[in-house]
Amino acid sequence: MTEERRWYSASRDEVLSSLGSSRSGLTSDEARNRLERYGPNEVVREKPKGPLYYFLKQIKQPLIYVLLVAAAVTTYLEEWVDTAVILAVVLANAIIGFVQESKAGREIEELLKFSVTAAKARRDGTPTAVSAKEIVPGDIIMLQAGDMIPADLRLTVAKDLYVDESVFTGESSAVLKQTEELEDEWLVPADQINMGFSGTLITRGRGEGVVVATGSLTKISKISLVLRETKKATFPMMKKIEELAKVISIAVAVAAVFTFAIGLGRDYEVIYMFRASVALAVAAIPEGLPALVTVVLASGVSSMAKRNAIVRSLPAVEALGSTTVICSDKTGTLTMNKMTVVKVHAGGKDYEADPPDYSCIRYCEHPGPVLVRDEPELYDVLAAGMLCNDAVVKDGKAQGDPTEIALLLAADLADVRPSIERLDEIPFETTLGYMATLHHEVGNNVIFVKGSPESVVTKCTHVKVGGKTEPIDQDAMFKKAQEMAGEALRVLAVAMKYADKSAFDQKNIAGLTLLGLVGMLDPPRSEAKEAIRSCHGAGIRVMMITGDHAATGAAIGKDLGLMDDRTRVVTGQEIEKMGDEELARAVRESNIFARTTPRHKLRITNHLVADGEVVAVTGDGVNDTPALKAANIGVAMGLSGTDAAKEAADIVLKDDNFATIVAAVEEGRDVYSTVQKLIAWAIPTNLGEAMILLIAITLGIALPLMPLQILWINLVTAIALAVPLVFEPKDKGLLEGPPRPPTERLITNTLIRKFVIVSGLMVLGTFGIFYAYQDSGETVALSQTVALNTLVFFELVYLFNSRSLTEPALSMDLRANKWIPIGVLACFISQLLITYWGPFNHVFHTEAIGLLDWATALAIASSAFFAIEVEKYIVRRTNRAEPSEDDHAHI
Repeated sequence: MTEERRWYSASRDEVLSSLGSSRSGLTSDEARNRLERYGPNEVVREKPKGPLYYFLKQIKQPLIYVLLVAAAVTTYLEEWVDTAVILAVVLANAIIGFVQESKAGREIEELLKFSVTAAKARRDGTPTAVSAKEIVPGDIIMLQAGDMIPADLRLTVAKDLYVDESVFTGESSAVLKQTEELEDEWLVPADQINMGFSGTLITRGRGEGVVVATGSLTKISKISLVLRETKKATFPMMKKIEELAKVISIAVAVAAVFTFAIGLGRDYEVIYMFRASVALAVAAIPEGLPALVTVVLASGVSSMAKRNAIVRSLPAVEALGSTTVICSDKTGTLTMNKMTVVKVHAGGKDYEADPPDYSCIRYCEHPGPVLVRDEPELYDVLAAGMLCNDAVVKDGKAQGDPTEIALLLAADLADVRPSIERLDEIPFETTLGYMATLHHEVGNNVIFVKGSPESVVTKCTHVKVGGKTEPIDQDAMFKKAQEMAGEALRVLAVAMKYADKSAFDQKNIAGLTLLGLVGMLDPPRSEAKEAIRSCHGAGIRVMMITGDHAATGAAIGKDLGLMDDRTRVVTGQEIEKMGDEELARAVRESNIFARTTPRHKLRITNHLVADGEVVAVTGDGVNDTPALKAANIGVAMGLSGTDAAKEAADIVLKDDNFATIVAAVEEGRDVYSTVQKLIAWAIPTNLGEAMILLIAITLGIALPLMPLQILWINLVTAIALAVPLVFEPKDKGLLEGPPRPPTERLITNTLIRKFVIVSGLMVLGTFGIFYAYQDSGETVALSQTVALNTLVFFELVYLFNSRSLTEPALSMDLRANKWIPIGVLACFISQLLITYWGPFNHVFHTEAIGLLDWATALAIASSAFFAIEVEKYIVRRTNRAEPSEDDHAHI
């Protein structure tokens, strides 16, 4: 009975008959029977994510899997210290991510609100208050201003009924509803003007409707179903880290197998070579890297939280920095989501305003702003718009029809506050096309009229110009109204007439004097314009996908700089007829798509993702949710956004500020840059350690470092030195270039050069000092202790190189990062402990060394600092001398 049907194309009687209902509604018994048959009228939402979900999510990372395998092997070998340390790293990584994401999850739950709790239905022929959950198909629902529609309805009564459908269709203007059937074969929901949809708001008038769908069969629930079935696009950096982890895993496995085979070929015991292979694997794995990446992402989350952005998934921070395309909803995201007076034609002059500052409005032919009180015709238009108006302000908030609120606020903010008594009124009706009010002022009664130009101008005989009234040229006024409408403005005519009566009717609405024309729209946010300019400067394409009309989308798009005269708006009706190839071409050529449905938005998003773009979709309505989920990054509005949009998003903007996205892009690019610095710093250390063990085992000579000493370096001193890189100030010019190509991988030519130089020097330096001490007759323990500290000093000096991958280390202000000296001090203290403290000497097989030993270790390690600075200098000279080329990825 309630399957998908085009209810809008059926008459009221046909709908009632199909649903087994009547204008008097259902009986209570029939309502109970249908409730059992169809179930409660509620949207099925996914259960909130519990703590275990957020905890296990942090472990689902390739590098963590490698660490868990290493922990399992060390457990089998009963190397309990190694096992404990590795598992501690895994736990620390999980806790950091868990705290951040579960906190974001709780904040989102606080933002989610279920709006519709009760409704008025006609049961047993009597209006009855019922729970929204108990509404069933066939119920007759009674509607009035302020009500939220509780289910999908086919309207049967509509008396001046206006519905705000912006959360559902994306159109900011309230829609005037009717009851007659519509003959079109296919209409988007925004054009189904005889339907009422669950979750939309009655702003004016009254009406009735028969319920045609409840629960999971409503339009809003079907969007939720599409949302659950939509596959989430991957985060770019996490995909790259997965690839890096695979490469590391394969390399470690090959090296371990090679080492094991070499050992067996030299007749070493199987268990000895098994332990040696495990030691090599532990040395090669950057155990601290997953935790460090998580710390970087958590730091980005913290920065965004200070800017009113809730990041629900840690990798989303960096992903936004990789964004190549932002697909934005219009209403409430790029615009203010409220009708606003932006243009007035009065006294033969055109005036423009930049809301909310109406105190000084621009006269279009005047070089500067004018004061409203100095322009009597303009003042009269605003005053009449305020008086002929039913909108009110209660508790500091305007209530009423959006158009009337716009007139009320324009007058109030321009300090136009006439106070004269209203004697009578003619309410707005669709058949009349206007509203009229009768007022008493000193010595006169005056009628004010506002409505469509077609309804008001035809009743005018005069127009007010220059303080005088002149005969009106109606054709000229219609031409001016059409000109304003061509700018995507909603145009109202405002007129007046003096009267000698204290009551009036429609017969008195004639012989009017036209005061002027008022143009209004939902204007772009001022910060959105600047944000889009910043996006373009950063090489990011911005697209608008809206449910609003094409003319409105074009006007807003031109104002925001999203289109010019050479491009066009693509409509949902066109998309409906397009195949995949044709739509792909339209997506590449156009930046504005209008009158779209959720399915259209999803198709556009999927095409962009399939083309290799990194896509961020912003929005606040239910209509945005499938695309929010399908995109690489979904960004929802926290204040005006619907529950579904917030749940589908990766990032929620608590202040609904589109400009915050630009800050997030910069933050994301900084996160990526920081991760690259960490990799540039961490990989050479692990590579050097693995090469030291591999060479020693292959040659059958003494190990310069014990496996447990290597684990100490990887997990204690390495993290103490790496953490300061997380807090390095942002690089300059992060938003001055295009985004990274999605195909660019983490390991570039620049990093490979550094890997080779640093790891090579580490191997030579560590081997050299170890065997120099061995040749001088020192114990193995002392020789290994000096080699251990030499390797740590290599890490320490290389830290200063890694603050920038290109700029000289000596040009970096040490005071800009207070964590550098803290990290160096922590590292030095830890090395003093492992070198001189008895318990650590016993566990790690180390011995105390002298001052000369320290100096020798530092001198050898300093070679890496100077070598990398020379490499940077050569690269800078080369880049200046030759055209810049892409730094192609290798891994």
